[in-house]
Amino acid sequence: MAEAKKVRYNRVVAYLALVMILIAAFFSLTTETFATWNNFFNMVESYSVTGIFAMGLLVVLVTGGIDISFLATASVVQYVTVKICLALGASDYAIVGILIAMVIGVAIGMLNGMGCSFST
Repeated sequence: MAEAKKVRYNRVVAYLALVMILIAAFFSLTTETFATWNNFFNMVESYSVTGIFAMGLLVVLVTGGIDISFLATASVVQYVTVKICLALGASDYAIVGILIAMVIGVAIGMLNGMGCSFST
């Protein structure tokens, strides 16, 4: 039974990889700007935050847990950090915003972790 699921999973992954390759080939052949270094770096820059979140989720999933609350935590941290930086007039100093975001993120993460550990 487990072997059948593994074969089915591998087949799905292979189909998804094939579809991605076909889409990339299609856009590379039909446009002049898709397969360029400029477009590659634009995509890397645009999706860097999503990639960082995905790596964090990968660690959680590999260790056997499933916790997707980091998206809500990140949203709250971004909002509160911007509000605090604007209220303090520190919007020109990136280090202040980074430190504020780290403190708020750690605090919310600790509260979330304590809530999860005490609830089980």
